[in-house]
Amino acid sequence: MAQKKPALITQLKTAKAEIESLQAQLTEANKKLASETSSKDHHYRENKKLDDELDQLHGLLDSIPGALPRKNEQSYTSYSAMTRLASWLMASRA
Repeated sequence: MAQKKPALITQLKTAKAEIESLQAQLTEANKKLASETSSKDHHYRENKKLDDELDQLHGLLDSIPGALPRKNEQSYTSYSAMTRLASWLMASRA
C-alpha cells in the first residue's frame, strides 16, 4: 500500500517552523559574531596601548647614557626594558 503524502497545509506549517528555527539560529550566530568582534577589537586596542607604553619606556631608556641598546648589533638579541633598566642602574652605581 502506498503511503499518502501529508497535506499541503501540513507541509507549509512544517516548512514555516523550520524557517523560524533557522532564523533564530542565524540571529544567535550574528549576536555571537558581534560579541566576538567587539571582544577582538577591545583586546587589539588594549594590546596597542601597552605596546605604545613599552615603546615610550624604550625611548626613555634610549636617551639615558649607560643603558643597553634595544638590540645587540652582533647577535641581534633584543633586550627587554627591565634588562636595559637594570644595566643602567648597575652602571650608575659604579
